[in-house]
Amino acid sequence: LALTAAAFVFTDTEHFPFPWALAAVVGTVCIIRSVADTPVPWLRPLAGIGAISYSLYLWHYPVYVLLRWTAGLNTPLEMSAAVLLTFGLALASYRLVEQPFRHRGRGLQPALVMAIGVACAVLSWGFATQIIVHRYRLSLSTVTHNAPEWYPAPWGSQSDNGPCHITFTVETKWPPDSRLYASRGHCPARRMLFVSGNSHALAYSQMLGRFTLEQPYDVRIYYHPACAFMNLDHPMVSDEDSACRQFYTDVENELKAFAGRGDVVFLPSLRLPRFGDQWTLYDRPDLYDKRSQAERKAQREAAVQEAEDLVALLAARGVRVIIEAPKPIFRAPAFRCADWYERTNPICAAGTHMPRTELIAYRQPVVRAMAAIRGAEVWDPFDLLCPGNPCGVTSAGHPLYFDGDHVSGYANERLYPSFLQAIAGNAALRGATRPPQHP
Repeated sequence: LALTAAAFVFTDTEHFPFPWALAAVVGTVCIIRSVADTPVPWLRPLAGIGAISYSLYLWHYPVYVLLRWTAGLNTPLEMSAAVLLTFGLALASYRLVEQPFRHRGRGLQPALVMAIGVACAVLSWGFATQIIVHRYRLSLSTVTHNAPEWYPAPWGSQSDNGPCHITFTVETKWPPDSRLYASRGHCPARRMLFVSGNSHALAYSQMLGRFTLEQPYDVRIYYHPACAFMNLDHPMVSDEDSACRQFYTDVENELKAFAGRGDVVFLPSLRLPRFGDQWTLYDRPDLYDKRSQAERKAQREAAVQEAEDLVALLAARGVRVIIEAPKPIFRAPAFRCADWYERTNPICAAGTHMPRTELIAYRQPVVRAMAAIRGAEVWDPFDLLCPGNPCGVTSAGHPLYFDGDHVSGYANERLYPSFLQAIAGNAALRGATRPPQHP
């Protein structure tokens, strides 16, 4: 009992099941062995639980997942309901399915029993496959029914019917650091669009894919989910994450090696502390920053100087740098709160709207830092994603966001004309051309 209790108290979830499941397993084995031959009446319920244990194992996962995703699984009442529902379903399937199948087959030839088993497996596989194929019609989820509006089209999924024979490729240097390329084949006089950032760069895959099809640019995307190139909060050279430092160095080297006159560098990233993720809300993101005000100011100034040096180097070659200004961000993830059966979930309690003035004030330090970078241009999608007050994750029934801060497929299309205007830039560079270059 002490070993089993210790497993609940001291278990390190980061190292589970090994070695922290050992205490629970050894404790359980000892309990079973100590009471196995003891005819004590109060132990009979334990034997009953043992009898339905496999049914409990099968049922607990869908019950807990569905409750966690819909009504929630946070309060003692919800947790108790999950346990009772799991036991009720397990007991019903044990008596109505498991036991009849175990006993009614007695007297049948083993070959027939095996044939029936194989037939059931094949039919179940076919049934499950059809559910997956037709999930967009069968699902109760608004997100699933309207997937193209919610999910940005993956890189390279756009059709290429033009004469340039555009080739989309993905190169993974080391997970999760990836490079995405789009080449316009033999079309002449093309320029390069270099894109670098964290997961918010990949969230623009649909917009950038369309850009590749319609504009005379080859495109390269340098992507790392946790690394915001020019984060403007601290210098990239002092980032605590060694993988990010290496990523920044690689991107800088690529830009210095291949960017030339007429090219554009586009830097979209999340540069604000997010309010939460799909599971957790953060009440005050700034509380997680342990730096003093003076240290934060000094690091931000150093980050601006670092960015300005790189921008000046690229500008000397005729390369423009466009930085994405912070978009509105939200506390509740849009896709978790889109349907009626999810709206009572605690993750949706904060709502999918934010006061416009609060969001503008929240992003001001980053906006001021961007304005201080001489030579850099700023593309600001804020007003297109928040045309009124309050800001919301939807517009006229269409999703602008997939979660609390990544834009949706619909938003990719909504932002595309504004992005084209930003790329057009000043007239002097708009008509510049350069010979194709390849790594």
